[in-house]
Amino acid sequence: MNIKVSIEVPQKLPIKQLDSYIDNTVHNIARITMDRTQPHVPYRTGHMLRDIMARGVKGSNKTYTLGYNSAKYTPYVWAMPQGTNWTNPRSYAQWFMTEFKNHKEIITLQAVNQAKAVMK
Repeated sequence: MNIKVSIEVPQKLPIKQLDSYIDNTVHNIARITMDRTQPHVPYRTGHMLRDIMARGVKGSNKTYTLGYNSAKYTPYVWAMPQGTNWTNPRSYAQWFMTEFKNHKEIITLQAVNQAKAVMK
């Protein structure tokens, strides 16, 4: 999933810290999205959910991957249609993308606030 977000950069932020601030914000967006998504990842045995969460957020330099799962069936579950009868009624397909799209403003604001707190 590729996403585009616009973030406001603090005016007095030195140029040297700008890249770090943006990278921290992007990482925070990934982490917050992943954390918020956990209850919505479909599970039958729990293997896929445990594997996704254990893999966490990986990457650097403003490019991050969320909980990549090596199970062969994960792409099929990801692409299941709306109306699927999930074993967990809170589940849905395309969990990371759906959660971010539905809560983009809240997630981005929280990520920016966390990045600002680190820069102080």
